[in-house]
Amino acid sequence: MHGRTILGYEATVIGLHGEPAAILFKCHASAIASFDRLLIAMALREGSQLLQKGQKLFINIHPRTLSSGLALPEVDRSADIVFEITEKTNFSGEVKQELRELQQLGFGLAIDDYGKQFSNLDRLISDWFSPRYLKLDRSFTAALLQVERAQWVIRHTQELCNKLGIHLIAEGVEMARQQDLLQQLGVRYMQGYHLGYPEAAENWLGQRVGGSR
Repeated sequence: MHGRTILGYEATVIGLHGEPAAILFKCHASAIASFDRLLIAMALREGSQLLQKGQKLFINIHPRTLSSGLALPEVDRSADIVFEITEKTNFSGEVKQELRELQQLGFGLAIDDYGKQFSNLDRLISDWFSPRYLKLDRSFTAALLQVERAQWVIRHTQELCNKLGIHLIAEGVEMARQQDLLQQLGVRYMQGYHLGYPEAAENWLGQRVGGSR
């Protein structure tokens, strides 16, 4: 979200009883890639209905899915889809090839949870990997109001992204004070419970038809 304008939607996996994605993937540990491909196909089918002009659909990809082949269903508007790659993803030969193909097909890429794992800055200057978005881990937003150094890191990360032509998205915005300070630091794009809670795609569509969004 930029200001109060919706940049896009992130596909979120929640179990029938509120189980987080990590628990669901543990339950499918023997077939993670197959389970992930099913979730991605569902996200593409249902999430694409939400998109208005200029909006994006963000979808996480499990590292094991990338290494074994994504096998995407046919997508009409690849430029509207952004696949999120976690920092812990190992850029093996198979993964590099898969990411290259996604970019060649017009899909966008994002580095998710940036700063949580290895903070591999070399990925930002690679001649073959061109992320459009960098999603700053929620731990920086959580520390924002108490730790001045967190503010320095965020400001300089935003400046780095500006120079590289990458959009920085701050994750975990849960208070108005965090949103205000992030804006003062130059951050334009944010996500978190202060801006909106996860909802089923049909709920968003219903609210839009009803005129509340």
